[in-house]
Amino acid sequence: MINTLIGKVFGTKNEREIKRLMPRVAEINALEPAMRKLSDDQLRAKTDEFRRIVHERLATIADEPDADFDRQKQLDTERYQLLQQVLDEILVEAFAVCREAGRRVLNMRHFDVQLIGGNGSASGQNRGNEDRRKAKRWWERSRCISMRSAGVAYTW
Repeated sequence: MINTLIGKVFGTKNEREIKRLMPRVAEINALEPAMRKLSDDQLRAKTDEFRRIVHERLATIADEPDADFDRQKQLDTERYQLLQQVLDEILVEAFAVCREAGRRVLNMRHFDVQLIGGNGSASGQNRGNEDRRKAKRWWERSRCISMRSAGVAYTW
C-alpha cells in the first residue's frame, strides 16, 4: 500500500524513464517533415555522414602503439567516452533517418513507444549483463555465418 502511494506521488521508475525519454521522441518527430523531403540517395547518404562524423571525432585521439598497458587502457576509456558522446549527439537524427527508411522500405512507421524502447536500448538503460552476453554470442554467431557464406574459414 505504501509503495502504491509513493508511486502515485513520485511516479514509478518506468514512468520517470518514459518522461526522461519523451523530449528525444519529440525531437525525432520534429525532424520527420525534413526527412520526408529527402530523396532516397540523400537518405542513404545520411549513414555515410554519421560514419564520417564518428570517424572524425575518434581520430582526435591519437594512437600510441608504444604506450604501456595503463596508458592504452586510458586511451581506450577516452575513446569509449568520446564514442558515447558523439553517438548521443547524432542519436536523434539517426532515429529520424531510421524511421523514414522504415516508412519508405517497409511502408511502416515506427511508433513513439518503439522510439522510446530504442532510445532506452541505445543509452543502455534496459540492458543487464545477461543481455550483453546474449548479444555478444548472437553477434559472434552471425559474424561466423556471414564469414562462412563469404568463403572465409572462421571458428569461435
